[in-house]
Amino acid sequence: MTDYIAIRRIVWLVTVFHMIGGLMAASSIDTTKYITVDEVQPETEGYCLTVYQGTKVEKFPLKVLSVVRNWQPGRDAILVVGTDDRFIHTGTVAGCSGSPVYLDGRMAGALAAGWFGSKDPLYIVTPIEYMLNIGTGSNSDKGQSVSFSIDSNGPIDLAATHRQYIEHLAHRAGLQNPGSNAQSLIPLVTSLSGRTCEILSDHFAAMGFTPIAAGHSLSGEAAPSTFEPGGVLVVPLMSGDISMAATGTVTEVVGNKVYGFGHAMDGMGSVNLPLSAGTVHTVVPGLLRAFKFSSPGPIIGALRYDEACGIVGFLGETAPLIPVNILVKRYNDPQTRTYRCQMANDRLRGPALLQSAIVGAIEMYGDIPTEHMIRYTASVDVQGFETIRIDNISSGAGYQDIVSDVAGAAEQALLNPFARPQLQSVSVEIDIRNKNIRAGIKQVALSDLAVKPGRQVQADIVLQSYLSEKTYARVHVGIPEDMAPGTYDLFLLSADEYTKFISRTAPHKLTGYDMPTLIKALRTLLEIRRDSLYVVLSLPDGGLAIQQDELPHLPGTKILLLQDDKRLTTSTRPMKHWVIQSHNVGKVVSGSQTVKVTVEKP
Repeated sequence: MTDYIAIRRIVWLVTVFHMIGGLMAASSIDTTKYITVDEVQPETEGYCLTVYQGTKVEKFPLKVLSVVRNWQPGRDAILVVGTDDRFIHTGTVAGCSGSPVYLDGRMAGALAAGWFGSKDPLYIVTPIEYMLNIGTGSNSDKGQSVSFSIDSNGPIDLAATHRQYIEHLAHRAGLQNPGSNAQSLIPLVTSLSGRTCEILSDHFAAMGFTPIAAGHSLSGEAAPSTFEPGGVLVVPLMSGDISMAATGTVTEVVGNKVYGFGHAMDGMGSVNLPLSAGTVHTVVPGLLRAFKFSSPGPIIGALRYDEACGIVGFLGETAPLIPVNILVKRYNDPQTRTYRCQMANDRLRGPALLQSAIVGAIEMYGDIPTEHMIRYTASVDVQGFETIRIDNISSGAGYQDIVSDVAGAAEQALLNPFARPQLQSVSVEIDIRNKNIRAGIKQVALSDLAVKPGRQVQADIVLQSYLSEKTYARVHVGIPEDMAPGTYDLFLLSADEYTKFISRTAPHKLTGYDMPTLIKALRTLLEIRRDSLYVVLSLPDGGLAIQQDELPHLPGTKILLLQDDKRLTTSTRPMKHWVIQSHNVGKVVSGSQTVKVTVEKP
């Protein structure tokens, strides 16, 4: 009972503080210019400002249906319906978010959400007193705080990391829906092809966007060089040869301060992203939803705050951009294509944007053929650390491998639990061929089943390729001179199986304990090539690994002392030893086999 009463008191206090905060906010605004939600009456007629074509801001009449109290916990809203013939024809339009609403000659708030598929153009309006408070309680640092970090408790698994990352984005996007039926979808106008938008629709939805294939950015003469209420407001997340821009409407301009959207873009709080105006080619009506078919203009400001009730930026300020260059060679394109882009410094969405650009560049001149191989190299420059380099090949995996490697490296760098370094640049080169080079390990034959220390054992390997073609490989494995007599396992492993082997037997090599060791582990992982066969001879255990540092020849007594938690607080584990021989076979190998090798007395 005591706990229940305490909880009731806490709830009461939170409610009182919220009411006081709301009263303070309402009393601090200029009521000659703004109308508060408490003054709004049903049936009041008014208008909103927005752009339906070009850059011209127009008035669109509407009517208040109701004031919705506690629409979200602690927040009221205004429900309006558009009465203009164009509004009635198009219905709820994605891209109108932020359009300022005026009642009795004063600004009441911004269109923020609607019901796609509704027969009437219904909109939820975010009251202006909420929007004018954006940024007043945020971290003043010009950067982005991220509450999510990649799990670092074990060896790096880039595919698992990418899944964890996308699931987190999807979870956040789901929380952005302001109601079970109302939608605050953010149109993402992009120069990616319609096919790419279709392929990545779930991916964009996880980021909270609806992609709209709308061509490239405009020239400087085609878009405004300033902002005005009702004008197009754009956050260019990727610009240049590939563009992706979150698009809405300007609500209010106070000096060089720009308010917009009427709802969160992501709700991260303090951000540092580019801002631009834009133009609307037309509004595209639809049976379920309509959207503004628009294009962004040149960057003219910076977005500083992204909160629940909208976004705030500043005209004339700048935000950092990350160079992203993607070169693509295709089997069906005689020309090598280079896409030079600039990516916004969006720490949370950055890896997903990078993935989108890579897939878009690959898809720009057609789908990947069913039977294919992709050679790729990449450089990911991280501030303060040596460049992460990637050089690998995949076959029959679509975009999965290249995305896991390149976007995964960016995820690890940006979202690790140790530090928040910046990406400096990303470069990717991709070569797509219409051939299948997959092969499985079919057979292994050893030259000798018993061998003396200091000698070599020869392994003849048969790889069965696509359409049952066979490839032969020969590998020599040296037996250490001090090898004790006995029977040992000789593993023949594909890149995937070798990665699992390392993760299982020497996880410290692929685990980050701080930022430098994370980068080292990431580089170790990315050096494993899929077109190589890894031949591993297991050796007896010995020594100790302290984090990534290896002490291979320690006496047993010292090992026991170092493993004592009272003497050493860092991570330690017994060392596994092996002899490894990698052999490039020109095929993307799958599977594994194990054979026994007997070491005789010298």
